[in-house]
Amino acid sequence: MKLPGGLKVKKKKLSEVYTHEDGWIEGVDLTEPTEIDTPLGKIICENTVRFDKVGALRMCDPVEPMAVETPAGRFRVNRIGWYSNGAVRLCSLVEDQEVETPSGRLRVREGSNSVTSLGWFQSGAMKFCELSEELVQEIETPSGTFEVWGLLSWHENGSIKSCWTGDKTSKISTPHGTLNVSNINWYETGELFAVELRDAVDIEGEHFYSRVGWLQNGSFIGEMNWDHEREELVPQN
Repeated sequence: MKLPGGLKVKKKKLSEVYTHEDGWIEGVDLTEPTEIDTPLGKIICENTVRFDKVGALRMCDPVEPMAVETPAGRFRVNRIGWYSNGAVRLCSLVEDQEVETPSGRLRVREGSNSVTSLGWFQSGAMKFCELSEELVQEIETPSGTFEVWGLLSWHENGSIKSCWTGDKTSKISTPHGTLNVSNINWYETGELFAVELRDAVDIEGEHFYSRVGWLQNGSFIGEMNWDHEREELVPQN
């Protein structure tokens, strides 16, 4: 079967083919290790291989962990992703390790099928990391110091975009008072954008249970939803 990027794989080596609603193939599941041409040369891969809409290789899982040069340094990885121009987009580490991030040196979690350790913008600026579960880590944010866990992300200019808060530092000052939250999002310029609530609250005469957001001037937007296509929070329609 001919796949994007000129990749040819026998059908018996494929257990599933994923097609985008627009018709292009966005991924395949391999039934056995298969040699694939990548921006790093030929790699024997397993599991799922992903492509982007222009047919370039988007992600693959090497059968054997390999050392890869990334914008944050050289790491041993078991998953790697690229942009269509060949720039490294993401990777999954073989083991937890310390990595220099826009928020300082942090211990980053090893990758798995459901966890990607590190991600970058096409410019090479760090986009996100998945924090190690082995220890409590603190970072400075525009809203104060927070204990953080899980996914931590940044804007391309290096300012923090979002974090998940620990139980001890879950209170945050907002344009509508102090709220108890589990997730915080900021604008690129540092103003508070949105929070995920731990407790239900009343704001401007309405009752809210999940995510709420504000404009940069502090005006209340209302309830927010995650847009999976755009990978960002948007106002609920």
